[in-house]
Amino acid sequence: MRRWFLMLLSLCTLFYAFGADRLNVVVTIPPLGSLTRELVGDKGEVIVLLPPGASPHVYEPTADKMKLIARADLFVENGAGLEMWAEKMLKGSSNRKLVLVEASKGIKLIGAKAGHEGKRTRGGNPHVWLDPILAKKMAHNIEKGLEQVDPENKAYYRENLRKLQAKLDALDREIRRRIGGIRDKRAVVFHPAWDYFARRYGIQIVGVVEKSPGKSPTPRDIATIIREIKRYKVKVIFIEPQFNPKVAEMIAHEANVKLATLDPLGSSKEDYFKLMRRNLKAIEEVFR
Repeated sequence: MRRWFLMLLSLCTLFYAFGADRLNVVVTIPPLGSLTRELVGDKGEVIVLLPPGASPHVYEPTADKMKLIARADLFVENGAGLEMWAEKMLKGSSNRKLVLVEASKGIKLIGAKAGHEGKRTRGGNPHVWLDPILAKKMAHNIEKGLEQVDPENKAYYRENLRKLQAKLDALDREIRRRIGGIRDKRAVVFHPAWDYFARRYGIQIVGVVEKSPGKSPTPRDIATIIREIKRYKVKVIFIEPQFNPKVAEMIAHEANVKLATLDPLGSSKEDYFKLMRRNLKAIEEVFR
């Protein structure tokens, strides 16, 4: 009995030591979690804070999520004002060794205010990860953070970055091949998550239902959207799983257009490429 106890104790000690050597990486939103996992590989664990169905604009972290920061080596956020709650988490943490990565750093934001470059809130659209080419820059920023906390495995992370950026290039080519030739790609979106994707792939967004998260459109806004839908012969309103579709449903009924779902976040169990291809399929089905 004593021998079994000592063996178990040895295994636990070994497990603890192995775990202690691995990186602990905390990431704010699922798409960044996926990109980070591709870079971390088998060198550590990546935990995503945002639960399925939640909006990063209005999320409030629980006490359990706060504890994750205490033992993390690296914290990865999108930045650009997306996760205002993350700043509170970091200020409340006593983990002085924590390295912070703002994945969108260095990316020129749509609608950014002049003179706010380098600031945490730059006043622009933060949804940069939905453009695979901009996601390459985000992956680069995350990889630099990994090098900082684990310089011994620098070559490993750089190789993973090379592979990830090649996959993002391939995704970009696939999107162009599948929807690039479609001429009429006019749409209304629920909120401004798809501006970078639309700019890259030629989708014309003629209206936005909810311009600011949580701020419902006025009757005048709704009338304007319906008028623009009819004027531009828009076929679809893209809604999102993170927002109540009630207003969009009413507009779609009044304007006699269809609804389709695009998901800018997915879940922590769905990788970035599956998420983007799921959205691509939805776009393809509407416009073809």
